[in-house]
Amino acid sequence: LNIPHYPMMIKTPMDLGTIERKLMASNPAKPETNPNVPRYFSAEEFVSDMQLVFSNCITFNGSGHVIAQAGKHVEAVFDKQIKQLPPQ
Repeated sequence: LNIPHYPMMIKTPMDLGTIERKLMASNPAKPETNPNVPRYFSAEEFVSDMQLVFSNCITFNGSGHVIAQAGKHVEAVFDKQIKQLPPQ
């Protein structure tokens, strides 16, 4: 994204593109054979990465920023949908 100060503010970066790649590598119908490709081994890992995206959004932008507010809205929708999933 070419944001030089981002690493100074966000110690553990995570983004939706990385999450998508990890999800694709985790597909049991098309298993990734390269053990070095990041993947999810549990739903909890996926949820944790999503929560990190939301947290980083607020940390970087500030809780009152319009982008942070949008992130909070998406997080609320995500949390609601996750709670509706059957237990593992």
